Amino acid sequence: MNVFTLKTWLVFYLLSFVTLLWVVFLTSSGVMLWTCLLLISMVVGVNFTAVFVDVQRHRRRIDIMRNLYRDPVQAPAQTGAGK
Repeated sequence: MNVFTLKTWLVFYLLSFVTLLWVVFLTSSGVMLWTCLLLISMVVGVNFTAVFVDVQRHRRRIDIMRNLYRDPVQAPAQTGAGK
């Protein structure tokens, strides 16, 4: 995993955790319940979408690497002037 990607995920999940802690504080005091429900659904939806996109990106990279590895092996040997 790339260090830049790791730092991005760390910041992303820290912000998500802080948002959820703030929501727990607001719901325990009994204020803004609809806002808390909206924030929870947004955090869960954004996390799901981010993980889904990252998994899809990883699968595309694996497919590209397989194709790059497979092409030279399956390509027929070219006969040149020196052979």
